[in-house]
Amino acid sequence: ESGKVSVYDAYKVKSAKAVIQSGTDGQEEKLFINIDLSGIQKFIYNISSTGALKSLRSRSFFIELLGNHIARKVLKAFDLHNVNLLMSGGGTIHILSGCPADYKERLSSIRYNLNKWLYQEFNGRLYAAFSYVKCSDICLEKELSGKLEELSVMSFADKQQKFKALIDKGEISFLEDRDPKYQGCETCFRDDTQILEDKGRYTCHHCKRLIELGSHIPKTRFIYECDQNTRE
Repeated sequence: ESGKVSVYDAYKVKSAKAVIQSGTDGQEEKLFINIDLSGIQKFIYNISSTGALKSLRSRSFFIELLGNHIARKVLKAFDLHNVNLLMSGGGTIHILSGCPADYKERLSSIRYNLNKWLYQEFNGRLYAAFSYVKCSDICLEKELSGKLEELSVMSFADKQQKFKALIDKGEISFLEDRDPKYQGCETCFRDDTQILEDKGRYTCHHCKRLIELGSHIPKTRFIYECDQNTRE
């Protein structure tokens, strides 16, 4: 029914509130955080037919890993438990947190550094839109669906001015300092980055790594996180 919240979601919120209340800040006001990854469809499906299966598999997996990484960054920045992650899937993340005085600075730092990396690595194809709203316990119990809708509207507005923070700081140049490559990537069609040639096939370094990842995923049983770069 429209406007109703499932029992599962209600208990997820209740558990997240318990973690917040057991913290040291004693904040009664809560912060509902939403992160939306923009550009997922083009990132996954805008590829050539060559090696398409491996590319689709690995790109979908990469988006899942990226979402988990972003969620962990926010949880760590606010000293939260995994139960505070209300939802993560399909490029959308919902987190319920306490409301420390410097919450805007914490989120702005994550947002800025993340989108700077996304722009540099993927030429602006992926963008993380951040939105957040303060709410009380009563609001969470009776107006949760309304808050979700409010966050959705704020996220849509953020997506209409992608990378504005980078542009304001002069991090993005609107003129290329080099000519495009004559031979572009045969997978994603980029021609503004280093192109690697292997057995007559031309790929950028990202697509090469993703194709390699797509070959390993079906045989992989475990995934672990490492603080250091293990690639030689």
